[in-house]
Amino acid sequence: MEVMNSNEFEENSVLIGQQLATQAFGVSNDPMLMSMLSTGLYQFPLKTMLQEISFNAWDAHRMGNCQDRPIDVYMNNTTGLIIRDYGPGISPDLINEIYCIYGNSTKRDDTGQTGGFGLGSKSPFAYTNSFTVTSHFEGKKSMYLIKRS
Repeated sequence: MEVMNSNEFEENSVLIGQQLATQAFGVSNDPMLMSMLSTGLYQFPLKTMLQEISFNAWDAHRMGNCQDRPIDVYMNNTTGLIIRDYGPGISPDLINEIYCIYGNSTKRDDTGQTGGFGLGSKSPFAYTNSFTVTSHFEGKKSMYLIKRS
């Protein structure tokens, strides 16, 4: 899915007032904005979290070319909810970009994947204050606690 043609939005500045001056723009990491993006965005937080994480797992299955194998879903009182895919995993170099930056997406230019807005991986924050990501990348298992602090 292509979210936006990057040629349509190459500039990172805006024209302000009658002075014909440009000003760079960005996104604040203000707690109110982060709260709005993580908890205020979804009408049904639990449903959205399950949907987004499942879509991400299926996209990982596609990347790993293992669509013939089901995504594993476990739920119990000890470990909580676990959704496991058998894709290629996430490089430790990309964990921060994927899970800590709203709007950042590795899927934007891939028409075969769902998403592309850089929000789905953060959707568990709509339901909980922390979650764990386990990645098996190039034979190495890494676990990350993603927590709002």
